[in-house]
Amino acid sequence: MFNGSVGGDSFQAAKVATVAAFTQRFDLNMANFTDVAVAPDKNSPVRDNPGPGSAMDTHQNGVFAILTCTEVVLCQRQTADIVADKTGHFKTFFQCFYQPPVFYLNMRHVMNFAAVRVNKSWQDHGNGDQLAQFALAYKDLPCLAFTHFQPAQPTTVGKRASLWLEDLLLDFESLEFQLSQMKLLGSKGTTGTQASFLELFNGDHSKVKQLDQKIAEKMGFAACFPVSGQTYPRKVDSQVLSVLSGIAQSAAKFSSDLRLLQHLKEVEEPFEKSQIGSSAMAYKRNPMRSERIASLSRFVMVDALNPAITSATQWFERTLDDSANKRLSIPEGFLAIDGILDLCLNVVDGLVVYPKVIEKRLMSELPFMATENIMMDAVKAGGDRQELHERIRELSMEAGRNVKVEGKDNNLLELIAADPAFNLSLEELQKTMDPAKYVGRAPVQVEAYLNNVVNPMLEANKEILGVTAEINV
Repeated sequence: MFNGSVGGDSFQAAKVATVAAFTQRFDLNMANFTDVAVAPDKNSPVRDNPGPGSAMDTHQNGVFAILTCTEVVLCQRQTADIVADKTGHFKTFFQCFYQPPVFYLNMRHVMNFAAVRVNKSWQDHGNGDQLAQFALAYKDLPCLAFTHFQPAQPTTVGKRASLWLEDLLLDFESLEFQLSQMKLLGSKGTTGTQASFLELFNGDHSKVKQLDQKIAEKMGFAACFPVSGQTYPRKVDSQVLSVLSGIAQSAAKFSSDLRLLQHLKEVEEPFEKSQIGSSAMAYKRNPMRSERIASLSRFVMVDALNPAITSATQWFERTLDDSANKRLSIPEGFLAIDGILDLCLNVVDGLVVYPKVIEKRLMSELPFMATENIMMDAVKAGGDRQELHERIRELSMEAGRNVKVEGKDNNLLELIAADPAFNLSLEELQKTMDPAKYVGRAPVQVEAYLNNVVNPMLEANKEILGVTAEINV
């Protein structure tokens, strides 16, 4: 039944022999290479459970750990880099990652790996603050908010961090949902009809169905697709990379915000003692890590188009124009996401906040934000609201000109105090300049969000936490 195109007659590994005997060209073709490592060359033995310092461990800062998934699944019966020795064990190797990969990585396992990394981006590892702790630590620190990157009503540093957290939470929920829905193709045959298997079992439909279920169980899946062509639906690939694209979008948003904040000198990413900020300008502190996040995220977002187009252009029961594309787009998408999350872990662990700079910028704009409160106080003192509104508009324009044209400090409070229509002294106006009065419910929102949403999620997944990241710049 099996045509022997992988390993020929010697394809007799104990853990896959039973499945192989009944399998003809089903998409996730062969089953259970337990803890297969990547050998540095085809003559080197494959080692189970590779440790630190192994060839696999050193590749790409450890991202090839993905290949140690419990089931590494052979795709499309490729033969070039697979050899079987007399004992039926398999030796696998990648001379270079960018050669066409032989293995199609079991996406359920690598998505579990991604779940660990997304989850870990929230949590602390030892003595460093991570995103949840960062949001809590700075929930009460007022800062200037921006809409259209123009000064807007104040928020807090912790509240802004909670928005980054919320993006990651949405990604984690999408990832968990996708994991919960994943099915195996099973033994469907060349066009998905299972005709060969029905013949094999002398027309016994129940045994054909049992075979599907046994294969699913062996591979660690709850079920197989009930109907298919020759392959599992390529829409699955698109859905998986859409999850990765979502993670990349969140990471890109975080990195963009941080790059702007570093420009404003309010918050900075980590900067090593011996790090060179610029090869030309020694004084600079370029946000290299955040720029890497943005660059890799852009790659993943564009990469998600590959399986989408592939899914849309499959012909009938199957066409092979998916194969070469997916062996690049899917593994590289996961590898890029792993690098992105490494960078995010490293950046969040070392964020530096400059409260004095934040306060200075906020106070330079706060008089404009306080005009509504000032106008209400003046109305309570007997003023006419419509007239006061017009006067505040005129005085705000004058104060703005002083700042932009003359390069002076914002003197709006002085201008209002000098206008008899308001009947307010400068001392009274300055009392309204407490930033905490203008952040609304931001601190309460952050605390409630962490207690009710983030912390329960972390507690529920505490067993998969513990990933750290070291970045060389």
